[in-house]
Amino acid sequence: MARLVGIGGRSLIAEVGEQTGTIDGLAIVGPTASGKTDLANALALRHRDLVPIAVDALSVYDGLPITTAMPAASVIEELGYRCVAHVPVDMEYSLGQFLHDLEDEFGRLRDQCQRPLFVGGTALWIRAVVNGFVPPRGAPGVRGWLESRLLDEVDDRSAFHLLSQLDPAATEGVDPRNRRRLQRALEVALASGGTESVAGNRLGTDGPQRYPQIGLALPSDLLERRIRARIESQIADGWVDEVARVLTMSPSRTARVAIGVAELTAYLEGQVALDEAIETIARRTRRLVKRQLGWLRRDPRIAWVPSIDHGVELADRLLSQGCASAEDHGARLSTSSPRLTDSAGRDSQVMADEQRQTAVAAEQRAHTHERRGVVLELVKFTGAGNDFLIGEVVGALPDAETITALLDRSYGVGADGLILVDLADKDLPVMHLFNQDGSRAQMSGNGLRCLGHYLVARHSLSPSQAIVTDAGLRRYRLVEKSNWAWVGETTMGSVVLTVETDGSFLVDVGNPHRVIVLDSLTALEDIDIAVEGTRYQEEAIDTNGINVEWMVRSEDGCVMRVFERGVGPTMACGTGSVAVARVARHLGWVRELAAIENPGGELMVHFVPRSSDRLTMDLSGGRLQQSQPPLDATNDTGGEDEVWLRGPSLLIADMTPAGWFFSS
Repeated sequence: MARLVGIGGRSLIAEVGEQTGTIDGLAIVGPTASGKTDLANALALRHRDLVPIAVDALSVYDGLPITTAMPAASVIEELGYRCVAHVPVDMEYSLGQFLHDLEDEFGRLRDQCQRPLFVGGTALWIRAVVNGFVPPRGAPGVRGWLESRLLDEVDDRSAFHLLSQLDPAATEGVDPRNRRRLQRALEVALASGGTESVAGNRLGTDGPQRYPQIGLALPSDLLERRIRARIESQIADGWVDEVARVLTMSPSRTARVAIGVAELTAYLEGQVALDEAIETIARRTRRLVKRQLGWLRRDPRIAWVPSIDHGVELADRLLSQGCASAEDHGARLSTSSPRLTDSAGRDSQVMADEQRQTAVAAEQRAHTHERRGVVLELVKFTGAGNDFLIGEVVGALPDAETITALLDRSYGVGADGLILVDLADKDLPVMHLFNQDGSRAQMSGNGLRCLGHYLVARHSLSPSQAIVTDAGLRRYRLVEKSNWAWVGETTMGSVVLTVETDGSFLVDVGNPHRVIVLDSLTALEDIDIAVEGTRYQEEAIDTNGINVEWMVRSEDGCVMRVFERGVGPTMACGTGSVAVARVARHLGWVRELAAIENPGGELMVHFVPRSSDRLTMDLSGGRLQQSQPPLDATNDTGGEDEVWLRGPSLLIADMTPAGWFFSS
C-alpha cells in the first residue's frame, strides 16, 4: 500500500497528528465536484460512529436537492446526514445560525457516542468549524435598522465611515462594496457598544485545528470531466423543474445565488437557450472551483490526497488513533479507546472500549454484507480489447458522475463502458449501456457480445438469446466456448450509408459513425486519433458527438483505428467495424465477408442476404460453409442484408467496487 507523504517527505499521519493530537472527528474539503460527498459516504460506511454533517451555505435549504447535488434521500437517511435541507428556501441563513445549530448537533452526537464527519462545501464555514470559531454577537433590531435606513445605494460611503469610527481595525478587512460584510461588521460594533469586533485572525490558518482536514485535489482534466458529468446528470434529474418550482416559493437572496438558479431562470423566461444556460453554469462552476482552491490552498493544515482511495486510507489511519476530549463542546463525542498513557488505572475502561470496538466491527461487517444487495457487483469483460464492466440493474440507474468515477482508469475500476442489464424478464433482457464520460450509448457490438457471454455463463440463459438495446432488438449467438475466450456473434440491425461531399462516409449502425478512407498504412499510423477525433466531436452538434473510424484496405478486409464518442481512442469498436465493412462493401473491396483489423484484434462482419441460406464462418480454416440461419432475426429489418458481427469475449475479473461509488 502506498505511503501517504506530506510536506518535505514526512508522513501525513505524523503531520496531521501533531496538529490535532488524537482524533475526535474529521473534515473533508475540496472544490465542487471533487468527490467530497463520495469520500464522506465511504468513511461513514466504514466507521459507523461517524456522522456526516454538511457544512454548506446552500445545502441547508429545503427544496434544492438537485441544485446543491445533495446525496440521495435514502443515503441521507441511512447515514444520518445532519444540517441538510432543514431551512425553508425563503429564509436567510447565516454562518452564525449554522454554528448555533451545530451546538445542538454536538449535544446529540455526544449522547449517541458518535463523532462528526464534516463535509465542506462553503470554505469559510468549514474554516470556522475547524478553528472552533465563535461569532461575535449581533442584534436583530440593529440589523433591521441597517438594512432599512443606512445601507442603501447612495449611503454605502457613510456606512463605511461609521464603521471606521466604531471599529477602525475592521475596516482593514472589509471591502466597502461588499454590503453583506459591511453590514455584519457594523452590526457587531453597534450591538456590542464597540467591545466586540469582526477583526482579528480567528478564521486564520496559523493556529491549531480542532479537526484534521483531508483535501481532495484531483487532476484538472478529471475535475473538468466530473463537472461536465455532474451538470449533465443534474439536468437529466430535473434541474429545470426544480428551479421552476423554487421560483414560486419566493427564494431568499442566498438561495438565488446558487449556481444554476439564475441561469435556468433565464432559460425559463425565454432569455437564453438551454444549451447556453448549461454553458454558463459550467463556466461559473469552473470559476467557483478556482476560487475554492485558492482559498483552501492557503491553509497549510490541510492534508491533500490525489484520490478518494487515498483519502479513505489516510482517514482510516487517523481515526485509528482514537480521540481526545473535544474542547468546542466540552465533552467527548466518541467512545473510541483512549490511549493507555492518558491516565493510570484505566484497564477496565480499555477492556470495555475494546469490546465495544469488536461489536462495532461486527456490525460494520454485517452492514457491508447487507448492502451487497444494493451496491453493484460487477464483472469485467473484454471484446477484442474493448472492455466493459457488466452488472445488473438494482433500483435506480447510477448517475453520470458515478459512472464517470467508476470507469475512470486512474481513480476508478476503469473500462471503456458500463453495461447494466435488467433481468426482470429473463426471456428478454434489457441492456443499458453507458460511455466513459457517463453519457448513455445506443449500441456496442463488442459490448453486446460480452453481455451475451455474461448471460449464458452467469444465468444459464439460452446460447441463442434476444436482447433489447437502445438501438432496437438484437440477438446474440454463442459460436464456440473454451476455458479462455468465447466466440460469439450478434446481429447489428440496419446499416445506412451516406456519402459526404468531402469523400468521407456517414454510417448509421444504430449510432452515428464517420468513416474516413486513407490510402496507406503509413497515413493511418500518422493520424493523431485523439486530436482528430476530438475535432470531429466539436463539429457533430446534431448527434451530440460521433464515432470516427479511419480505414485502409487490406487483403481480405480493412485495417481501422477508432475514436469512440464519450470515450476517446479505443482498442476496438464493434459498430465501428460494421461501419467500416459497410464502406468497404460500397467501394467493392468485399462482398459478404469482411475481416476488420482493430488494434485489439480482428472482428468479422458478415452480410447475409435475408432471402438466402446463411454462410457461417469456419474460424479454424478460414472457409465459408453454407447452413440455415441460426436465429430468427426477422425483427432486424432495414436493408437487403442482415449484418452479423463475430468476435471474441473474455471474462477478466469479478469485483465489488467500493460502496461510495453508488452512494449518491
